[in-house]
Amino acid sequence: MPSASTSSPQAISSDQLDAMKDAQDILLEGIVRDDDEIAELSQGDPEEVILYYPWEGVDGVQLYRQDFRQLEPPGWLDDSLIEIGLKLFQIRLEEANPELAEQIHIFTPFFYPILSKNTDNLEEGYRHVRGWTDADKVDIFRKKYLVVPINRSFHWYLAIIYHPEYALDDSTEERRCVLTSYPVDRQTTVMTDRASIWTLDPLGFDRPEVVDTLAFYLKAEAREKHGVSISDQKLVGRKALTPTQPNWYDCGPYILVFAKAFMTSPDDFLESISGNKAESFWVAEEFQAIRNFLKAEINKFSKQWTAWKKSH
Repeated sequence: MPSASTSSPQAISSDQLDAMKDAQDILLEGIVRDDDEIAELSQGDPEEVILYYPWEGVDGVQLYRQDFRQLEPPGWLDDSLIEIGLKLFQIRLEEANPELAEQIHIFTPFFYPILSKNTDNLEEGYRHVRGWTDADKVDIFRKKYLVVPINRSFHWYLAIIYHPEYALDDSTEERRCVLTSYPVDRQTTVMTDRASIWTLDPLGFDRPEVVDTLAFYLKAEAREKHGVSISDQKLVGRKALTPTQPNWYDCGPYILVFAKAFMTSPDDFLESISGNKAESFWVAEEFQAIRNFLKAEINKFSKQWTAWKKSH
């Protein structure tokens, strides 16, 4: 059973915080909002597909008009809106900082529900998702960060796995993957010798079951893809200190803001949510502005997708 460290958080300087906020602005720059067009896009058949994004390549997300309407408060953001939001940030990051983008793998919102469908037999869930990273040609242990959006009982929260490669050990002895209870460490700064499984919940709850499930996934991937086992001592659960939503419906916008902030400067972000200067990092208006960002971007890309369809 891994033990929790008691070292103190490292300080985040004002310059670091300013740099992080500047980087966040890059992910949102150039947004042009046309309220008349947005209102028009909301009208019509709720089951009409208004966007498939990205429309070239693979793994596009299909968005219906009824999904788009949920961007108006108190609408609850569904899987399609969350996935499109994450893809928008990811594509912008690839353009602004391709080296950093290459270090991050973002799972689809459908990943965790399938993995954890039967908590009494996680091997069953793993069998269903085992090939997903193969299809994407992704070795999760070559990524520095893994981002997992999670929806349970109509509530969104986020998990981030920091340095999954730290979980690999040199032993080739076959060990049975078991579900254990990993401690949630609220005090330590970013670990340098263990894979850290962070949970970011807009309601402020601990999520030990998420840590357990994702620890199981790391063990299974190491066993199946690398032929090695992972020691419990190489894993630690971390609860992030983040703002909490003021209502029942804003969990989606909150995790998108969390994800956007993370993608701008991951190491600094993880330092900030470990406790030091966590509150000073957030801009309250941003949690509502994310809805307008999605409206504007979906409206823009809906027009481009419609034109693309006509030309193909």
